Amino acid sequence: MDKRLSIAVTGGIGSGKSLVMKLINEFGFTTFSCDKIYADLVYNKEYLSKIKEFFPFAIDLNGKLDRKSLSEIVFKDKTQLKKLNQIAHPLVFKILNEKISENTGLIFTEVPLLFESESENQFDFVIIIYRNIDDRISSVLQRDNLTKEQIFQRIENQFDYEKKLIKLKNNKKYFIVENNGDIRNLSNKINDIISKILNS
Repeated sequence: MDKRLSIAVTGGIGSGKSLVMKLINEFGFTTFSCDKIYADLVYNKEYLSKIKEFFPFAIDLNGKLDRKSLSEIVFKDKTQLKKLNQIAHPLVFKILNEKISENTGLIFTEVPLLFESESENQFDFVIIIYRNIDDRISSVLQRDNLTKEQIFQRIENQFDYEKKLIKLKNNKKYFIVENNGDIRNLSNKINDIISKILNS
């Protein structure tokens, strides 16, 4: 396939985005992660300079980013979170677009904050992973070193997917996948979506 189609995979915390990306990778497609690109920003001088300007407490004495201090502030204050996203998102998507431009075929990118960053128009298709809140919390508790209170805080600060799903139900650019915890079922759903994209 010579042409390039860029597909975003998104969903709330604990919805199963990473599992879907793992399945897609096993199918043999090119995958990228905005979280991985974001994690690598700790080595980006432009990013660190802006963090030092707006969040000086998050830079230690050695000039390195203190992620824990930064997270504690931004996940308690939506204004601070918005400010951080305004710094990070343009840099993340600049790097992502460079990576995408170097590839052809179907290219899948995990984009946790797709709608918050208003970046959906940068992609040809969007796959939204949906999961009930109890399963999401259970998944994050097993995976991350976070308390239930911290998880609820992050969910509250995230995009309201339920409202968005109603609006996008009949839009052919968007594919909504319910993750009920059955990996084989999830794999089949993703495979069906890939077939539809290839035949579009």
